[in-house]
Amino acid sequence: MKYVHIEDVKEIADKQEAYFMIEGKAYHLNLAYQKTGFGRKAFLLCPKCGSRRTKMYLYGDGLMCRGCLPVRLYRGLTDTGKGSYKSIAYRMNRLAERNGIQLKMPFCYMDYPKPKGKNADAWSFLLSKLQALENMRNQAIFFNKRYSDKTIRSVIHGNNALLYVCDPYDLYKYFYNWDEGFNNYPGNTEKESVTAITARANKYQCFAIHGHTI
Repeated sequence: MKYVHIEDVKEIADKQEAYFMIEGKAYHLNLAYQKTGFGRKAFLLCPKCGSRRTKMYLYGDGLMCRGCLPVRLYRGLTDTGKGSYKSIAYRMNRLAERNGIQLKMPFCYMDYPKPKGKNADAWSFLLSKLQALENMRNQAIFFNKRYSDKTIRSVIHGNNALLYVCDPYDLYKYFYNWDEGFNNYPGNTEKESVTAITARANKYQCFAIHGHTI
């Protein structure tokens, strides 16, 4: 579903309205502001309910917020088994949406250059999370590997050891066993049984995780 984001508005300053072009058609939205400790934050105003949002979705002939949509977003993705490739794709979409990314599948981190003003390390870590989820999604597609909700959430929340020893290129090129990464992250006391995929970790990555080959 197509949408517009507040970050699409250039040089906001004190603008009270914004115009967007979608597939050759112009759409108008009013803007609202909220005081913060660092100045003011801009929002898009939903034309239907007036709520402040960072994103508006195109439905029919107009833009509206998620709450006003007559259909549930990602409905086709949520009605699936846990750990399936569609379920992981849904998680990827949610993570991308929260960070202002319009996701394309299959995901490749090289398609998403760092936006101006974003912290380089935070952006790289976000892309690593998305590439890790794509890694899991491809394992579900090609090998029918199903990761548990705990292991998937460990990637989303940054609580998986593999995120800290693999860069986005590694995650793009090789398959890894994310249950191992979950088990070897400090604080994850409940261990996952490790089955199916053997992680393609190099010697440095193996040592950094737990000192022996995965």
